[in-house]
Amino acid sequence: MHELLRQFAQEKLREVPDEESRIRRRHCAYHAASLSQGAVPFAEVTHPETPNEIAHEIDDLRAGWQ
Repeated sequence: MHELLRQFAQEKLREVPDEESRIRRRHCAYHAASLSQGAVPFAEVTHPETPNEIAHEIDDLRAGWQ
């Protein structure tokens, strides 16, 4: 997501605190599910593309973790 669009969305979410909290929980759940579905391939040597996929999503994963 483009940084300016992310900032705009974040400002809009802060205007409605309950909505911000709900969206953050959903964001976290989405990325937790995404990682758990990829847990088996990540552990297997036969899927070398998995670390690259995670690297592509690392900023979203960090935000979800926080």
